[in-house]
Amino acid sequence: MKKLEIGKRLENVKRHFASFILASLCIAASAYMVMESSGYYQKLYGLVGLSTSMGIFTAILSEAFQLVLVIALPSGQESRGTRFLLLAIVFFVYVFTVFASGMNIAKPLIEQWSQSSQDAKLYGVLLEEQKSIQNELKTFRQQQQRLNTAISIQASRKSFQELKEHLNSENLISSNLIKVELVALWALRVLIQLANLVCGRILASNYRKLDSASSIDLKNQNVNSTKASVVRKWKARYTRQDKGFIGIMEFSDGSFASISPDKKKRFKTFRGALNFFENTPYQEKLSEQPTWESSN
Repeated sequence: MKKLEIGKRLENVKRHFASFILASLCIAASAYMVMESSGYYQKLYGLVGLSTSMGIFTAILSEAFQLVLVIALPSGQESRGTRFLLLAIVFFVYVFTVFASGMNIAKPLIEQWSQSSQDAKLYGVLLEEQKSIQNELKTFRQQQQRLNTAISIQASRKSFQELKEHLNSENLISSNLIKVELVALWALRVLIQLANLVCGRILASNYRKLDSASSIDLKNQNVNSTKASVVRKWKARYTRQDKGFIGIMEFSDGSFASISPDKKKRFKTFRGALNFFENTPYQEKLSEQPTWESSN
């Protein structure tokens, strides 16, 4: 019996510890997503001339709605319509939150990507210009037009110089690298927020299990207490100064309880219950015959 109780207590400790870890992870992930998305919201509110604090409030509100709705999501046995509606709300808020949290960092990268695309187009134009100048130079040489040849050579040198300056520019960034970074940034936030919602759902499931387990234990205690009723009593002859029942009780399950003013103990046999009062003032005052018996 003691081993069973110890096992139950250890199991409850494990569940509470797991719940604590899950709750800590949910708080940490939610704080991370709020800080990320609020930065983007603050920039938007600042552009239209509103208070940037509205961005923080928006981020907190969207994150809180997601966690609350996921935790309170009904099981499959309840209304499917309500479940579908809540899932739809969670999905849309989830998408907006992940988008905002990613845009907080992705926006500068996207601007660099746009600049890189423009630089690539400019580089292509310069190459086409250089190619056209070389064709003109070839034609002028064939026609022995010295003046036009000299002008074309000067234009070709200028075009080459522009190409060199463009290639030596520090703003040249690989567009493929930016694409990889953008995918990694959003993938990380998608996974973090998804894991956050899963942890919240597991936390709600553990809480329901603990609640149901405590309800079952309470029911079992009530059932056991109703089953084990008192059938006989051996009351000790004590003075008026002693309050309450003092003596031995026999229960319907065959067990006995010895009760004294300062403590009480359960026994399997009547002899064990009787030995409880050994070397006490009530040892000689216990009746040999039951002083009360149940009518049942």
